[in-house]
Amino acid sequence: MNNWNNFVYKLIDCKKKDVSEEAYQQQIEAVLPFLGWEGYKGEINPKVSLHIGNIQPDILIGKKPNWEFVIEIKKPNHEKTNKDCEQLVSYMRQLKLLVGIYIGSDIEIPVGGINSLKNVRK
Repeated sequence: MNNWNNFVYKLIDCKKKDVSEEAYQQQIEAVLPFLGWEGYKGEINPKVSLHIGNIQPDILIGKKPNWEFVIEIKKPNHEKTNKDCEQLVSYMRQLKLLVGIYIGSDIEIPVGGINSLKNVRK
């Protein structure tokens, strides 16, 4: 089984059980090493308090001050809304990041950056 399958396999189980957002985030943090980021190296940074408007992204990947991307997490059965997209876009803009990942009922990595997040179903 490849690394992506290992990553997704664990998250599918969370979706079946409809776990809380907090439990889902803990599982995501636990499986990120399948994709090459390691907590012990300081590359997985949950709930980092930023002094920019007192924001706290769910997970920042990379090392301060050179963050690679931000992850916005919602419950595994949560349907994405405009507010969710605006929250992720806000993090990306304030941190000057080109990549943000939304993980809720689906995993979305917007191709085209911030502008592609505006096309939301709800």
